[in-house]
Amino acid sequence: MKKNRKLTNFDFVAIENAIDALRYSFTFDFAKNEIHKKYHRDIFFNLVNSQLNYDDTTEAANMLNLKEDAYYRVVSFHSIPEDQKEKYSLEQLDEVDIIADQISMFYPKEHIYKNVSQIVMLQKMDSDKEDDDSRERLNELIDIVKKSISKRDQNTNFNVGVGEIVKGYRNLKNSYKQSRIAMKFMKIARRITGEINKSIVYYSKLGIFQSFIELDDINKLKKYVPYTITKLDNYDRKHNTELLHTLNSYIRNNLSVKKTSLDLMIQYRSASYRIKKIKEITNINFDDNIELLSIRNGLIIFDIIKVY
Repeated sequence: MKKNRKLTNFDFVAIENAIDALRYSFTFDFAKNEIHKKYHRDIFFNLVNSQLNYDDTTEAANMLNLKEDAYYRVVSFHSIPEDQKEKYSLEQLDEVDIIADQISMFYPKEHIYKNVSQIVMLQKMDSDKEDDDSRERLNELIDIVKKSISKRDQNTNFNVGVGEIVKGYRNLKNSYKQSRIAMKFMKIARRITGEINKSIVYYSKLGIFQSFIELDDINKLKKYVPYTITKLDNYDRKHNTELLHTLNSYIRNNLSVKKTSLDLMIQYRSASYRIKKIKEITNINFDDNIELLSIRNGLIIFDIIKVY
């Protein structure tokens, strides 16, 4: 029967060497994993930014295990500091890492890539149609991340832009671009819907505004803005008023003065006065549905121009 013996200095040296060996092994594995993730991230961003030729695209897809006959879409996540105008401190960059880890845990089978403030998910889909389950699951993720941000007392806007579903890895660049465009449309979507906390925009739901957003020439966009909007904007700048903002609210609230006053948090009389002033300056016929449609669309396009 063996008896326990006291540890000697040689035993302590052996233990210390074993700990050092384990530490080295863990550090090596971690570094190798980080290099692997960075390598795959670089491949992905080269793939979606059209920086690879035909053969290199095929090789990149093989490395990422992507198929030509499978369906994919790109979802872009962006965490924007509310008061920093996209200038990121080390603390905010750590916040992006936390959010990226949450997304990875929620979608463990998907490709998740982080690039400073931007997090991108390459999502495999079952078909070229999105189902209710995938939509609800994405909304569930947004709720989880937002609650987590709130618990950490972080002043961060968490926004999501969703590209259309495409077939094959060669079309991923289209879905990626669309997800970025949808993200760019976020501020405008909030103004249109009146939902200040809106966090997700689907490119497929932008309709006719897809064409306007994709126009790179601001002068071409300006052609679709009625002169009445430009006139009001100039008046606001000259007299420090908010008539254009009032017009936007008035139309969004179906020409209800009461709802407009509540929306703008001003007195009913003040809202009524502003609308009267708008009519005097622009001669808008609010009984003409065609003119109203033109102005409604023009206001959105005017906001798109501001984004550019």
